Amino acid sequence: MPYYPSSKKYEDENILGVRVKFNRRTEPELVERVEREPKKATYLKRLVREDIRREQEQGGDQSADH
Repeated sequence: MPYYPSSKKYEDENILGVRVKFNRRTEPELVERVEREPKKATYLKRLVREDIRREQEQGGDQSADH
């Protein structure tokens, strides 16, 4: 399937891609938990949304704690 310049422009303006690496030796509990999820992006987005909701309920940005 060809990649159109308009698609690249759209992605550049609207899409954020994030790559996360987990160390199997030092973070095995994280690896195991993420591997259980069939839809990893959906899972991570849900965690971020829950974090945002929690911050709003607490009345401020708690990102310094992370």
